[in-house]
Amino acid sequence: MTIFATGAETRVAIVAEVTPGTTPVTPTMLVLPITKLDLELNKNFYEDTSIFGDRMERDVIVGIGKVAGSLSANLSHANYIPLLSTAMFNQPVAKVLKTGTTWNTLTIEEWHLDITKGWVSTGCFVDKLSIKCPVNGLVTFDATINGMNQTTETNSSSS
Repeated sequence: MTIFATGAETRVAIVAEVTPGTTPVTPTMLVLPITKLDLELNKNFYEDTSIFGDRMERDVIVGIGKVAGSLSANLSHANYIPLLSTAMFNQPVAKVLKTGTTWNTLTIEEWHLDITKGWVSTGCFVDKLSIKCPVNGLVTFDATINGMNQTTETNSSSS
């Protein structure tokens, strides 16, 4: 029997990384209310097409993996500061976030409580960011996320 995650019991959490691509040893995860998250690990595969006299097929070589996807949310919660810091290449000072030159990365955990399984993406940062501030309504943002790696986990860091 195949078990599918329903999405109704999905929790997304983030934590800032000190070393890009490495989740802190004892992470304090910030749970985010989101409207959409779709991160995937993409890998390129290269087939060795060399011709030898033995008629044997050669190895397939795995290229560099890259996490890519998007995240959308209503910008109404203070937990988005680490995410916005990756887009601005800086940390906030006195609650003000300005453009800088420091590369910040995050670990993003997408945990499905109904199937006790999740995906942890490391080395993630905002590549493109769109913030919409309507006169009447919620402030929303859409972010394109890039990252270094993704693993499947059976234990949540954000419990």
